[in-house]
Amino acid sequence: MFNDKDVRPEKSFKGTFNASSKVIENWINSTLSDAEHFDIPSVILLPKNKVPITRYGIDRITLKNAGVNAEMVDRIYRGLFVYSVGFFELLKQ
Repeated sequence: MFNDKDVRPEKSFKGTFNASSKVIENWINSTLSDAEHFDIPSVILLPKNKVPITRYGIDRITLKNAGVNAEMVDRIYRGLFVYSVGFFELLKQ
């Protein structure tokens, strides 16, 4: 799923949180995998042997083929992470 060009050094986020793009990408994939039991209709159409991030069409290769550059892919993944965690924290309150 990754090639050497996709692995970038850790980037600092605003605040105290530091994580590499690959860690966040793996978190998104794991979260999508955990959510599969919700049976959301018409979302996962590709074969089960692919990882969820690929089945949803948000993997690096698909996004790059759609014209999204590597830096923007990282921003998309960070956004998914930040807003997902923030939404979860809001629900806990």
